[in-house]
Amino acid sequence: MKEKIRNIIEQNLNGYTLEKIILFGSRARGNNDIDSDYDVLVIIKEEPDWITRENLCSKIRKVMAKEDVNIDILIRSSNYIETVQNEQGNVINTAIEEGIEM
Repeated sequence: MKEKIRNIIEQNLNGYTLEKIILFGSRARGNNDIDSDYDVLVIIKEEPDWITRENLCSKIRKVMAKEDVNIDILIRSSNYIETVQNEQGNVINTAIEEGIEM
């Protein structure tokens, strides 16, 4: 399943350069159940504006839904992640700390 998710994400980034995909949440911790979604942080080279970012997330969620994959996806640049990585309570911190690279 992880390979399928990675392939779908790579095919739907509309020219943005993929740096890393991190799986986090219950699936990364191994305490998921059969209905758990996939929490994914997609790290790209360039930071898109928020409309483009939301459109990319929506597009990927729709493709995943057609494949019966329930996904919660964040798309951010490595520069953005560096600026917020040490903020407490930030979901990106959680993804970086507990996540596993796909």
